[in-house]
Amino acid sequence: MNRISLMAVAVGNIVDIVLSSIAGFLAAIYVLKSSAASTNNMDAANQFVLASGVFWFWSTLLGSLGSVLSGYVAARMARHDDVLNGGLSSILSVGATVYALVRGGAAGHEALYFVSLLLSPAVTAFGGYLSARHRAR
Repeated sequence: MNRISLMAVAVGNIVDIVLSSIAGFLAAIYVLKSSAASTNNMDAANQFVLASGVFWFWSTLLGSLGSVLSGYVAARMARHDDVLNGGLSSILSVGATVYALVRGGAAGHEALYFVSLLLSPAVTAFGGYLSARHRAR
């Protein structure tokens, strides 16, 4: 248990969730603004955004970059076992993904959620790896 810095992992999780949420919000705004979709009806706008491949692409790309940064932040705060602490900074994302899959919130996009479930710890661990490389220099 000495290898895990709970404070660093907690901060990394918060950074991951906040940056992923911001990425999703910005991608949704982009999709709505760049289309002629009516935003008067929130349900219709939500369905339009979720059906957009552009939304999924940009939210995944930006969210992944945010996850790399969160793994990096967690590893730098921990100052040891960078990859482990970086990888653990995805616990909340993994939990939210599992919750969405179990509760049916991923309707129609289960494959993307499963990919996210597998890649989230790998991406945050990569951020920890980058921190270890930076520290080694």
